[in-house]
Amino acid sequence: MQKLVLKLILVALAAIGCAGFAAVSAGAAEETGTTCSSDSGVATLSPGIEEVAKVQNITIKGALSGCTGSTGASATYVAHLKTTAGVTCASLDAGGATSEGTVILKWGHGHGNSQGTLVVTGSPSSGFTLSGTVTSGPFEGLSMSSTLSGTSVFKGKGEPCTKKNKLKRIDVTGTTPFTIA
Repeated sequence: MQKLVLKLILVALAAIGCAGFAAVSAGAAEETGTTCSSDSGVATLSPGIEEVAKVQNITIKGALSGCTGSTGASATYVAHLKTTAGVTCASLDAGGATSEGTVILKWGHGHGNSQGTLVVTGSPSSGFTLSGTVTSGPFEGLSMSSTLSGTSVFKGKGEPCTKKNKLKRIDVTGTTPFTIA
């Protein structure tokens, strides 16, 4: 009788352990990604693009909304990028530029932050392609992608893309959903 009770207890413990494992696996399976229907932001370039080719440091601050998935409906983000080569207005218009760096996505309502690497290619006239990987936080290991349109903003004096009127700001808007999958 004692052996039977012991066997029943062991079987019950094994079943509880398997159920707990299944619950953890189901929770992990829910992290399949997210899609955000709206993406808008402002890219700030330093030292600014003009006639002389210079490597640009770029900070993009923006917001995502209309998101599906486990992290809520919205996020804000900050990306820090650097062009891989010097850029002039002429080279940006002709073939675009490539910049690489990092991004932090701050998900709303206490869902945490995703950090990742990012590559952005293109130009304001032809659009930008964004790709990257989430390296930590929600959606770790998944890929990010989107396309954006850009509007160059000149606030200096004189002819655009000159030393007195450098391109220091590009307003960006998503043309396809921002996706993490």
